[in-house]
Amino acid sequence: SGANRGKVLVLENGMKFHEVGVTNKDAQFLELRKFQITDIARLFRVPPHMIGILDRATFSNIEQQSIDFVQNTLRPWLVRLEATMMRDLLSRSEQESLFISHTVDALLRGDTATRYQAYGSAIDKGWKTRNEIRLLENLKPVDGLDEFVLPVNVETISEREERFASTVSA
Repeated sequence: SGANRGKVLVLENGMKFHEVGVTNKDAQFLELRKFQITDIARLFRVPPHMIGILDRATFSNIEQQSIDFVQNTLRPWLVRLEATMMRDLLSRSEQESLFISHTVDALLRGDTATRYQAYGSAIDKGWKTRNEIRLLENLKPVDGLDEFVLPVNVETISEREERFASTVSA
């Protein structure tokens, strides 16, 4: 290789030549094996990156493939399993007040920056409390974070009502 490429090879002191490389036949066999693995993944609807085939993988498409896996492969099976469990484990009266459901939210989380941006939007728009977000991240609730906030000055509704009540009475 390099500057000596194509020149006569001289082996000294009993050295032996071992070819480093793959024959065309072996390369074709390896390519066929890779195709078989991809074919089996396709049969079971498993994204290639989940079994270690990262040839066409990028950060953005792996995340999308993972979400697709949950929605189109896992979810149908989980729905069937939930229906079977409801039928076999709960009586008719229990089925009216109880339900069985698998939570796959952790599998659909996405990357940290996107998740935090969505949390911030949910808090700012006032449809989730800060403690609800903490629970989604498996953190313990903190006192004082159960009130909804308003987007103007990020104050709680009760603080705004108190402020307006004091200005009206004054």
